[in-house]
Amino acid sequence: MATATSETHPKASTSWWKHLLAGTIAGIASRSFIAPIDVLKTFYQVRATKDTKIMDTFNTLYSEGGMRGLWRGNRANGLKAGLSTGMKFMAFDQMMKVGRYLKDGEELNVVDRFVAGSVAVFCSQGVAYPFDVIKTRLSLVRPGVYRGVFDCARQTVVRHGFKALYKGCLINAFMMIPFAAYELAVYETLKKTYGNQDNMTLPPVFGIVASSSTLLLNYPMMLTKTRLQADPLTTHNYISMLKHTYRTGGVPELYRGFPLGFLKIVPQKAVAFLVLEVCRKAMGVY
Repeated sequence: MATATSETHPKASTSWWKHLLAGTIAGIASRSFIAPIDVLKTFYQVRATKDTKIMDTFNTLYSEGGMRGLWRGNRANGLKAGLSTGMKFMAFDQMMKVGRYLKDGEELNVVDRFVAGSVAVFCSQGVAYPFDVIKTRLSLVRPGVYRGVFDCARQTVVRHGFKALYKGCLINAFMMIPFAAYELAVYETLKKTYGNQDNMTLPPVFGIVASSSTLLLNYPMMLTKTRLQADPLTTHNYISMLKHTYRTGGVPELYRGFPLGFLKIVPQKAVAFLVLEVCRKAMGVY
């Protein structure tokens, strides 16, 4: 049985800030890279009708703000992604250390990683959720309506109260945690099994495999969250909005914009996990 040496004790390492920094950089880089697809997807999910085509939505966005309009809300998006990703990977790393300590230094299995991922995702949601709300609102208005991230936050709080920044947060956290934790567990398992520090082409592949299956499972919840965030005055809660969406158009309506979501997640996860592991390797915490 291994002893609780400095290598296994959860308080022994000071690498937490390196995982936080690497995750933050990865989150900002990946979200900025796919911002136009994200804006298009959000607008299509919320504003499009059954007869609206994706190119119609693109033309509307372009006519309102040109190419720059496709990056509307990206400052909030980048802040949210950086905070969320940084916090998630920092918390995940710390929980993995705690898990190894509790198991006397033994390697963790996929269930252990799932539990660690669940705690990490819950922590990141609480920090980053308001930025997700602001990002959604900025994406759905013409450029110039808000003067920026903090003006949007201020107006939202003044008009609808502070709770509007956390609309749907609790139920979203509990409904999203299993899927996000699954993604982390699958990625970490693939990395431990097939990873190689000298081959930086593998992390993007692992990330795409883990996230693609996750997207298919939780897309209806993501769409529901977006619609709740877009309308602070709605009387729907998470469950009633999900039911309303299904009654409106059945399963196809629950997956409205899914091709855009998939088109978004492949490059996003490839960039995110590549940047993450490059930063980790540079800081000696691969």
